[in-house]
Parts: sequence; structure tokens; C-alpha cells
Amino acid sequence: MKTITFHLDFVSPYAWLAFDALPRALEGLEVEVIHRPVLLGALLRER
Repeated sequence: MKTITFHLDFVSPYAWLAFDALPRALEGLEVEVIHRPVLLGALLRER
């Protein structure tokens, strides 16, 4: 079984769209999804 790590920024509307579409995109595949919350603003500030 393959594993996908999905990094989710709760503030991003695009991340929410991907979060919503991911189960349909992976339907019928043997894939484990690991959800990891991140704060993109904090990551960018560390640059």
C-alpha cells in the first residue's frame, strides 16, 4: 500500500479544495493518506 502525506494549511482555501477532492481522486486505489497540519505563514516567515 502506498502512503501519501497531505500537508494541510487550514487558512488556505486551496488546501480545503484539495482536502475535499482528495478522497474522490483516490477512490478505488490502495492508498493511505496521512494528514499533517501546517501553518504556511510560519514556514514562510522562517525563510
